[in-house]
Amino acid sequence: MAIKAPLRVTAATLLSLERDLIGFAHTGDGECYFILSGDRAVRVTIVETDVAPKFECFSLALEMLGMPTGPMSPFLLPSVKNVSVLLREEYVEPSDDDHPGLVGAKPRFNQTGAKPGHVPKTAIESCLVAYGLLIEGGSDLLIAADWFPYNIEVTTDSERITALVDDSDRMSISRYIQQHELE
Repeated sequence: MAIKAPLRVTAATLLSLERDLIGFAHTGDGECYFILSGDRAVRVTIVETDVAPKFECFSLALEMLGMPTGPMSPFLLPSVKNVSVLLREEYVEPSDDDHPGLVGAKPRFNQTGAKPGHVPKTAIESCLVAYGLLIEGGSDLLIAADWFPYNIEVTTDSERITALVDDSDRMSISRYIQQHELE
């Protein structure tokens, strides 16, 4: 299955994460950045892909910039050994649930995710999503598009990282670049 909600990034930016990543930071206004050697940064944002009516997916967008100005809360990564793209297959299926406070007319749908290739037959539509990056080293860091629209989840919690990775496929940066013919 082709990725319908890919990372929005250039090959050079992904390769710089593999070679030059030294930390992560977020600013007081909620922006997130990978910090690179040489006073460079990669801003992390979320982009939406409309797959079908009542079905949208959110993936990461990475943009190379100079260092951000203003107050930041940095998290240094002492040794980066591996950077992987995380993929999950998100899908929608009909739902008869009548949750309190739910708005909108029927039909209603549930949207969830699974390891690629493990979508149930009841799914109406699915989308392969490049939703996160896993940085492994002295301290592991995971940055992902959260289920809440336009929200970025950042965690170093090993149990949370394991839970997300268990429901994902991991792809190396070089393989991702090659498969998606990034320039």
